[in-house]
Amino acid sequence: MREIFGVVILNYLNYTDTIACVDSIRKQSLQPKRIVIVDNASPNESHTKLVERFMGDADVDVLQTDKNLGYARGNNVGIAHLKQQGIINAFISNPDVTFADPDYFSKLCALETPENVAMIGTRIVDEHGSDQSPYPVAVVASRSTGKKLMTFLKDLAKYMLAVMRIMPPVKRGASGASSPQQEETFPHMENVVLNPAEHMLHGAAIFFVGDYLKRFDGYYKGTFLYGEEDALALICQREELCQLYAGTLELVHAGTSSTDMAWKKKVVKRKSLYWREGRMKVDWLALLPLKSFERKY
Repeated sequence: MREIFGVVILNYLNYTDTIACVDSIRKQSLQPKRIVIVDNASPNESHTKLVERFMGDADVDVLQTDKNLGYARGNNVGIAHLKQQGIINAFISNPDVTFADPDYFSKLCALETPENVAMIGTRIVDEHGSDQSPYPVAVVASRSTGKKLMTFLKDLAKYMLAVMRIMPPVKRGASGASSPQQEETFPHMENVVLNPAEHMLHGAAIFFVGDYLKRFDGYYKGTFLYGEEDALALICQREELCQLYAGTLELVHAGTSSTDMAWKKKVVKRKSLYWREGRMKVDWLALLPLKSFERKY
């Protein structure tokens, strides 16, 4: 029963976006069973402001981590909180996402999907109307062990050079593109089951469904900020699961307000460093044999 679901929003610094996101969810015709806000140890007044704002809402829980756990583990804290309450369908939303269609959740939960669909994503547009999802994966599980090892070693070298500030920063996201754009092969009026070896959903809003959260914690814990989508695609490849892109539904994603607030003028360099680290972690994950790999989720 997908209609019984929860929402997880990971907050870091920008509590005003998080509040706006929840207010947007409140306008939905189908309401989540519970909304979990996880403040990722923001070094400002975020947690206090969020507690004050939602202390009267019985279905909103505001949690706080002891330290900044990164995107994957921070969201997993919220997912674990939902699972403790028996909720295994979890919609993970960035705080700078808004829902213009009041029936978004109702339509999302009513979608017909194959049994092996573990994640559903919809059309995501930025403030200028450009598409962000889906986009090409960077890691392919079917590569030979030698090629995987070579890729990992190359990424390790790039990461170490970036740490030593020898290499200039790269302006690209987890997919390798400067601004991931939806390809023409994915029309807005169709629902498409993605090939996880080729395309993946954008991480700004992902709906975990089926038995996925019965088996796994949510995101792969090894990444900190970039590479989460690639890791999910890799898990789908190895576990014969798939992702559904619902081009008939749409939401708006403002962008990187939290990271921009945190890093200010060093945004590009820090993104570059975390991108290389995330890619390295996912390439390392791809090297593991199936049994070891499964225990790493």
